[in-house]
Amino acid sequence: MHGAIIKGVSEMIYGEGLNAIAKDQNVEQWLKVNSIFGDGTCLKKASFDLKLYGQCYLNIIWSQDRTTVSRVYHLPAATMRCGIADDEDRVPLFYHKKDWAKQQEEPLVIPAFNTNDRSAASQCLHIKMYSPLSFYYGASDYESGTAYAQIEADLAAYHLSSINQGFFPSTIMNFNSGVPTEEERAELERLVYN
Repeated sequence: MHGAIIKGVSEMIYGEGLNAIAKDQNVEQWLKVNSIFGDGTCLKKASFDLKLYGQCYLNIIWSQDRTTVSRVYHLPAATMRCGIADDEDRVPLFYHKKDWAKQQEEPLVIPAFNTNDRSAASQCLHIKMYSPLSFYYGASDYESGTAYAQIEADLAAYHLSSINQGFFPSTIMNFNSGVPTEEERAELERLVYN
């Protein structure tokens, strides 16, 4: 259920994708914006990461002359790590690695998005929801409800186990009107065996 909620809310964040009121009057700019973000999967994935992790990462690619943004790609939040912040609390570098368990592989270093320093053609924009408990990373807004999600998962596992183990006798039969007499019990037992 929790997964369905995350997926549904992330789809609501994305909505119908990019749109602009004056796109008919500014066709060239509108086409340029659409070419920068591609087919929409970039923003759709970023919306999912934002809801699931409370943060998302975008890979900003500058044009060759560094005057405009030429393309924006999604970087999966699970593959990203923040560098150490400087004296002004800005994170200058981000690290990207598909599998952080592989110690022998070096992560890709991506400089932070900076409109003043465009020396790196590829930069990383980190968008996160504010959390007083976490400086480097965002926090999901549903974090306080994770215990209830765990209860639901555990309850589902319990019932699945009951079904797989052939149920408990109390699951199959329940006497709501008290304990039956000896003769009624013998008759019920005979009926069950039959």
